[in-house]
Amino acid sequence: MNKKEFEKEAYSRGYNTKPLIKRWIELNPKEDYTEEDLKEVYYFNYLKTDEGMRRVVNRDGSSSLTTKKYQYEERHL
Repeated sequence: MNKKEFEKEAYSRGYNTKPLIKRWIELNPKEDYTEEDLKEVYYFNYLKTDEGMRRVVNRDGSSSLTTKKYQYEERHL
């Protein structure tokens, strides 16, 4: 199937969200897509680390992703 059919099929089956399907297609350009590619899209989880996301360590030792340059709570100032 071609790119448009693949995107429509993966989304209609509920394998992933439209933005993630489009991102997978950008990272894996092909002429024809197969059932194996649908399986890969199902397990595809793209973290936006190259788009300004940062991993921060909180005061209690837990970590999370944020777009803020500095993450803090006002009560700690």
